[in-house]
Parts: sequence; C-alpha cells; structure tokens
Amino acid sequence: MTKTQEIILQSGNEKISGFLVLPDDALRHRAVIAIHEWCVLIDWVKEQATNLAAIGYIVFALDLYRCNDTTDPSEPRNVK
Repeated sequence: MTKTQEIILQSGNEKISGFLVLPDDALRHRAVIAIHEWCVLIDWVKEQATNLAAIGYIVFALDLYRCNDTTDPSEPRNVK
C-alpha cells in the first residue's frame, strides 16, 4: 500500500506542483525525485512513482515545466 498526495511548493512568487507518494509505514526510506519527459506530468509518471513507493521509496514527481496537456514537444521551451 502507498499514500499519494498532490502538493504545491512555493518559493517567493514561484509555485511548483507535484505528486508525492509515500510507502504506507513509519519506517525510514530512500527518496527519489521523478522528472517527467517533456511537458506535462502524465499518469504514466505517477504510476511509476507509485510502483517505486510500493517497493519502499519515497517519490516526489514534480511538474517541472508547468504546462498544460499538449502534443507539441516544443511547448516547454515557451513556458516562462
């Protein structure tokens, strides 16, 4: 079992959202930061984060580019 949570980190005016997955116990665990491929934090990345948590990792998959769902791989370059 795992626990999942959508979170928002803020530093000044910048906000970054992400998907946090924790193993379902109170033990200490190693952590992984997952960065998606090119634009949007898709369900596949969340699924992989959940799979890693199921075997004992804490995983934070962040939405690095903060862009909407798109099929245009050049779009992340336009995000500011």
